[in-house]
Amino acid sequence: RREQRRMTRAARNSWIDFTEAPPALVGIVEGEPGRFRVSRALEVQAAAARQRLWIATAYFIPALGLMESLQGAARDGVDVRVLVPGRNDHPWVNRYTRSYYPSLLRNGVRIWEWQGEMMHAKSSVMDGMVTRIGSTDFNPLGVAINYELDAIVGDQDFGAVAETMFLDDLDRSSEVKAPRVT
Repeated sequence: RREQRRMTRAARNSWIDFTEAPPALVGIVEGEPGRFRVSRALEVQAAAARQRLWIATAYFIPALGLMESLQGAARDGVDVRVLVPGRNDHPWVNRYTRSYYPSLLRNGVRIWEWQGEMMHAKSSVMDGMVTRIGSTDFNPLGVAINYELDAIVGDQDFGAVAETMFLDDLDRSSEVKAPRVT
């Protein structure tokens, strides 16, 4: 009897062209322990990106799937940029984060370290159209253990503002360069 009362809706709008659906489409991604929803959302952004994928996160300790997604997008010619704090409230986080740099840089991902007092951003913007803003950091706690909540906004105007803010933050950051091999 309960099954008969449960409402179901056929899947629709599985792909929406954000350029033709004004003013904005907003989706909410709930991060629940063990569900990896936000991590998968960023992996989808990396796979769908055609031109740019810019990420700002305070704690960047990515899982293997996310690393592969970012590196694959960069190898496909997508401008993948990651902005992380130059200093962190937990010094071990910076050491751990920097251990990912060689592989990311080798595969074409560009990395910046914020030089300001504090950076606690948690966002990404894809092709100036799809922006993710929320509470999720890209580390095991954020994507697998904590309860988190992120909004994904599909809107060109909103995406343009997010990209401008990201570029402004890069102006106050130092780009990490791969060491030269001689």
